[in-house]
Amino acid sequence: MFRLGHPFMFWVMVVVIPLLIALYILIYYINKKQLQGFADKDLLKKIIPDYLPSRKHIKFVFFILALAFLLFAASDPQIGSKLSKVKHKGAEVIVALDVSNSMLAEDVYPNRLEAAKMALEKLIDRLDENRIGLIVFAGDAFVQLPITSDYISAKMFLSSINTGMVSVQGTNIASAIEMASKSFSSNEKETNKVLIIISDGEDHEQGAVDMASEASKKGIIIHTIGMGKPEGSPIPVVNKFGKKDYKTDRDGNVIITKTNDALLQQIASSANGVYVRAQNSYTILNEIASRIEKLSTKETEAEIYSDFDHQYQYPLWVALFFFVLEFFFIERKSNKGIFQWFKKLTPEKTIAILLVFISVSSSAQNYKKELRQGTNLYLKNKYKESEVSFRKAYKLNPNEFKTPFNLGDALYKQEKFEDAEKLFNDAQTKTKDAKEQANAYHNLGNTYLMQKKLDESIEAYKNALRRNPNDTQTKYNLSYAMLLKQQQQQQQNKNQNNQNQQNQQQQQQQQQQQKQDQQNKNKNQQQQQQKQQISKEDAERMLQALQNDEKNRQDKKKQEQLLMGKHKIEKDW
Repeated sequence: MFRLGHPFMFWVMVVVIPLLIALYILIYYINKKQLQGFADKDLLKKIIPDYLPSRKHIKFVFFILALAFLLFAASDPQIGSKLSKVKHKGAEVIVALDVSNSMLAEDVYPNRLEAAKMALEKLIDRLDENRIGLIVFAGDAFVQLPITSDYISAKMFLSSINTGMVSVQGTNIASAIEMASKSFSSNEKETNKVLIIISDGEDHEQGAVDMASEASKKGIIIHTIGMGKPEGSPIPVVNKFGKKDYKTDRDGNVIITKTNDALLQQIASSANGVYVRAQNSYTILNEIASRIEKLSTKETEAEIYSDFDHQYQYPLWVALFFFVLEFFFIERKSNKGIFQWFKKLTPEKTIAILLVFISVSSSAQNYKKELRQGTNLYLKNKYKESEVSFRKAYKLNPNEFKTPFNLGDALYKQEKFEDAEKLFNDAQTKTKDAKEQANAYHNLGNTYLMQKKLDESIEAYKNALRRNPNDTQTKYNLSYAMLLKQQQQQQQNKNQNNQNQQNQQQQQQQQQQQKQDQQNKNKNQQQQQQKQQISKEDAERMLQALQNDEKNRQDKKKQEQLLMGKHKIEKDW
């Protein structure tokens, strides 16, 4: 397979060379006409006996050929040197995680949601060559992480999952299945597709079993994990006093959330899967990991060009050859001849020229060797060894986009984020290709995100999307970074509000203390005055007015609750 690393230079060659030829022809005919007006052909031969137009044409041809090959070398021609059969052993695994309020129940330690997250983190470590995606759902569902083999990003997204991520509370398993069906790679028919639903099964909507049957027709296997115990558990909440309490229904009764084993079993059986009840994170890990490992024995195969060799040195040599010919070519007649200058070359000069060409060729070959070796090691997850090869390639050719970019990837996989950050910054300056720059900015955004540099990561993702607006992964990462930034600002505002409230409380306490001191000072006088000023009838009237006012407030509050009840979700757990 042939491709150009810098196709822009190829189009420069296509435009510039014809223009130069046309310009040369135009100038030649103008000069010829001027000479013919000066003297006839025979007279010109006598006046300028050594001048031959054909020699000038040959010299120009050498120049044009040299320039053409030079521009072609600048376009960086590449040939796919290795056609590899890549075997994908594994499956696409999407985890749909329930983030409804009922997942906060503590019948699984420390609670249902945290136990599921701990299990998933261990599951990711055992995925090997499988790819993973994350979906969160409650009353609605959305994609938290598209399908990827970047396990570091998967863990990062997993750690941020909480019950406040979905604004619509409740439990709608059907929406999670529908969203997962749209998220698998539709063009890979041979790839195994697995959906793992982790929930307590308290489905407040309908259609989950029917949706599972539809997914099964698309080749999707659905496993279900039941979080919690059959006897159920209350849902802990924090009351307005900051103390632990339990969620209640509209009638004030404590809600007991129970695992719906029957529904989860139906969903799994409808899509050729199994149902497992989780007592702890280790139960989930062992059961599901073994299922995926059995499924991963099936392999799919595809042919791709795994490596491209740069061929720019060959047209560059040809360009140098024609430049040398053009430089030494004589336009006029000479007894020395066109190649007379070769006789002036001593053996030492000849060896020096050969050594220059050999060193250029050797350096290029060593660079390609180290780059290829580093790539192979990287694909085998040997990131430390690949770093060594990429560093050697970087020393041989630091101006190539691939060298800092690949080295940055190897360092990122080893969680050396600061070093990777510098290399991705360097990589985006070494190329004019928009997609390559977008890839560099995308990875740069990831390194910033892992270092909690949210502003820098957001800007890097934006730069990536400016160069490649259709990159779905970058869009998701940008949204995630902006969400973290919003949460950070909310936390800062909350801390500031708490500080302001504390200051206000202190001021109020000081004012109350001063007032109390003043009241104690005049206590006897005030008591005497009150006895004289307030009669029994006045006190009864004031008490009746307060009772009426309180009754009006209670009636108004009940009316507001009735109005709000029309729009309130019946079950928000």
